[in-house]
Amino acid sequence: GREPRDEVAAAEFVKTNTAPHSLFLTAPSLHQPVLGLAGRTVVRGPTAWLWSHGFPFAEREADVRAIYGGREDALDLLRYYRVDYVYLGPTEIGELKANKAFFDSSFPAVYRAGDIAIYRIRALEARDRVIAGTYPPREYASRIDRDPSQVLAEFRAIAFELCRLRKVAF
Repeated sequence: GREPRDEVAAAEFVKTNTAPHSLFLTAPSLHQPVLGLAGRTVVRGPTAWLWSHGFPFAEREADVRAIYGGREDALDLLRYYRVDYVYLGPTEIGELKANKAFFDSSFPAVYRAGDIAIYRIRALEARDRVIAGTYPPREYASRIDRDPSQVLAEFRAIAFELCRLRKVAF
């Protein structure tokens, strides 16, 4: 089960050893230490009230589950979201059915304590900069805000799609 002392220690590690704008994959919990205690950005946070405001999050929710499950396109999804670290604890294993063996065999663990492991994912970004052709340009604006160089890196791959979306919208 959850051990608050281990979660606090993991949050301290994150605050001390990761860049302030690092992006983490975590379970979507209000009590997630990476988000709540370390103040880092997460791929998918709690969505309890997002649906009532009309924010679409079903694709992202499915993607997070696919990554944690170690599905065959998990590496591409990690690249797509530009995930820097994956947090794997009791909630991720229990609620999201995380495939611990997949992460242990695919990524270096930079932190381990109790039931918690944090994996460094950044190496994927350097190997394959453009994967937009595989995934439609969802949430493009939020990725541009995080890394403006994406405009240049992905322009050719998604410009036509964005142009068509704009034409249809107006």
